[in-house]
Amino acid sequence: MIMIHRETITQKMSEIATVVYARLDSSYYLAGGTALALLFGHRESVDLDYFISSHIDTQKLKDILLLLFPQILFTYEEIDTLWCSVDGVKISFISRFSPLIDTVEEVGEFRLVGARDLVVMKLNAICGRDEYKDYYDLAELTIRTDGREWPILWEKVYPSSDVIAWIVALSHVGNVTEVPLKGKNIREKKEVENMLFSLVKEMSSFVEK
Repeated sequence: MIMIHRETITQKMSEIATVVYARLDSSYYLAGGTALALLFGHRESVDLDYFISSHIDTQKLKDILLLLFPQILFTYEEIDTLWCSVDGVKISFISRFSPLIDTVEEVGEFRLVGARDLVVMKLNAICGRDEYKDYYDLAELTIRTDGREWPILWEKVYPSSDVIAWIVALSHVGNVTEVPLKGKNIREKKEVENMLFSLVKEMSSFVEK
């Protein structure tokens, strides 16, 4: 069994995750920055991002959540997507129909996707937004996974989408506004930039071939 870094989340997050694990569809899995933080301990995280490979009946989900968390606040809803907040903890439930590369791991009150799936999800994220935490997480992933494998992982999940999009997005890390992150050993932005620029250089050679 893998060990997780519980110090990266709050007690309230753990309590909420325990209820979600026990009472909601077992197909929900945790991804995003919190999954990364639990796996690697590289920074603290403050929200819970749950995904499922089937459609979400948001009204039914809201009814269940209201029974489980009477104090819940619903903040956003659209087809197959529901955002909410419980005691200050932001939680999202999102349908994601793209295939997973590795098997979901069950650890305590969490069903966690693996690092290789998190690579693809984070790369997809930076193609649509410029949030520093995504780049910070990807910098960590360059030393936790084999960066040379990233194009292959991407093509497994998004075979019709060119890798150029995320390579270009990675190259723009210097233009992304830094935001404060909490943790024991937070990297300086310059280090994050250097880690990602190094990967971009290697990926550029890969594309040229």
